[in-house]
Amino acid sequence: MVEKSAIDPSIQSSAGYFFKKEEPRGFEDTLNFGHTSLPVHNMMQHPEVENSIEVFIRKRKFIDTPHSENNATFRFACESLLRTANLLRVEVDSVDLTCAELIQSWGFARDQGQWDDLAAIFHPGGEIAVSWFRGPYVEFVAHCRNNFGRGSVAKHQLWPARVAVNGSRATAETNVAILVRQTIEGVEVDLTSNGRFLDRIEKRDGAWRMVERAALYEKDRLDPVEPSAKFDAMMAKSDAVKYPAQYRYMAYRVHAAGRSLAEPVHYDGRAETEALKMRYAAWLKGK
Repeated sequence: MVEKSAIDPSIQSSAGYFFKKEEPRGFEDTLNFGHTSLPVHNMMQHPEVENSIEVFIRKRKFIDTPHSENNATFRFACESLLRTANLLRVEVDSVDLTCAELIQSWGFARDQGQWDDLAAIFHPGGEIAVSWFRGPYVEFVAHCRNNFGRGSVAKHQLWPARVAVNGSRATAETNVAILVRQTIEGVEVDLTSNGRFLDRIEKRDGAWRMVERAALYEKDRLDPVEPSAKFDAMMAKSDAVKYPAQYRYMAYRVHAAGRSLAEPVHYDGRAETEALKMRYAAWLKGK
């Protein structure tokens, strides 16, 4: 849902007097033109508005009724509202696209070592939580820069994001496959970790940037680049089974690289993760 405050004033003005003032009970007014009334069930939910208007236009025989002048006014109102609904859609789609591009840019900058671009994706004071790091985003970028090309190579494959917008705030959820090539005990291996990025994104001083990201892990696997008895022996004596299945081999490879897990590592059903989701939802609503 897009709230009225989220809409550019120039777009609001295009509706002219067809927008009524918002009253304490909510934006549930009825527009009256002559003998005909058009219910507006929350004007800001523009798809519903458009559908309601189209139903009125198609089902009412305006030209055949005796009040042709009023009908002409009503038809003009309908056409204006339809144009407004389309403009609202453009406004919302534009924000969705901006947030989606921001998410895609993160993966490219992170994987290609474009550190200035990576740093610019977050607002100052932003935070991030992934398997191996939890804390200020600026420190995360510094760690990525220092570790780039040292012992492992990562690629983030990102799916299209699902974005929800409310005013100057947005949340996004994006499927991701994290691909890491690393050498463990002299064996070259490939990690494939499936999960989601949960993002909070905010518009400040006219710019949409992230303010928080949390990686949520779902499942993973570890494969040898070349099958070998050495890999089989290494896994047979490993203690990977002690980690939760959602990030078992991610944890194994993090420890093999000499790092510690940044707990809590998120996955669906974990208490801290469910609390995180609730916090994101409340923040989006302005709480």
